[in-house]
Order: sequence, then structure tokens, then C-alpha cells
Amino acid sequence: MNFLILGFLVVISVIIYLAYESYNLPSMETLQDYVPVQTTKLISADGKPIRDLYVEKREVVDIAEVPEDLRKALVFMEDRRFFEHPGVDLRGIYRAISVKIVGGNTQGASTLTQQLARNMYNVIGREKTIQRKIREFITAINIEKTYTKSEIMELYLNSVFFGHQANGIQEASIFYFGKEV
Repeated sequence: MNFLILGFLVVISVIIYLAYESYNLPSMETLQDYVPVQTTKLISADGKPIRDLYVEKREVVDIAEVPEDLRKALVFMEDRRFFEHPGVDLRGIYRAISVKIVGGNTQGASTLTQQLARNMYNVIGREKTIQRKIREFITAINIEKTYTKSEIMELYLNSVFFGHQANGIQEASIFYFGKEV
């Protein structure tokens, strides 16, 4: 009987903690209204580019413009179960914890959706804590409720930082390969 009461108290405590963490995270409306920061292009009257203005150099592209091989490579390298999980991969989390316990090399357990949540919202943070992982977990599930897998991949590819001031797949393609995606 005491274990039943203790179990009930633990479950209630976890629910209260998750509700508390959810309170400061982006709402479903905020998720639906997300638009990545883009580059503004100044064009002369004759149509020639004059200057780019940006805080983050980024040009958003439609997922249909991204080659299928690139999309497949992204899933293969970052989140092989992307099309199977609801935003979080419990098997991946279990694997990462198991490897950590036995002293192996640290492995990531974040899904594409969790990485997107971290990239989209500063409130989640970047520190390596369980609290951040819980925030990512909650936001990733909400992202999956809001967007299709294709839309999530599009948001991810347009928001991720690829180095050398290249934010998003279009800028990365131009920087690394000298051509548009």
C-alpha cells in the first residue's frame, strides 16, 4: 500500500513539474506563426542586386527544392527514425543513457524535431542539462502536433547553422558548393 501511495505521489510530482516547464515554453499559436529570420535583398530599379541586409544570413527554400538525396542523407546522419517517432525517440534516449552508463563515448539522443525546437526558441537554452532536454522533449512533441514531417524537415533545413555565417541549407549550399540548393 505504501508503494502505491509513493508511486502515485511520484507520478503527480512529475505531472506538476512537466506542467511547470510547459508554462514558459512556446504555445501552439507561437509554433504555428514561426518564420525564420531571412536576408533582405536591396535591388536597384533596373533589377540588379545592391546589398544584402541581415542579422543571420539566410534564404528560406521550399522543401521541394531540396534534393531528395540531401533529405535522405540528413535523416540517415541525424535521425534515422525520424519518420517513425512522435518528436522524441525513446529508443535513442535509452541507447544514449546505456552507453553513458557503461562508460562508452557520449552519444546524442536528440531527434531532428528536438534540434529544431532548440534552434527555433531561445527559451529552451543550450546548456547541457536534464531541464533543457525536458523542454526540448515537450516542445518537440508540440511541434509534431503542429507540423507534418515534411514541414519539420523544411523548418530544420532552413534554420540550422552550417558554419561560416551560413544559416539554412540555401546559404550553406552557396558557401560550400558555389550554387543554389
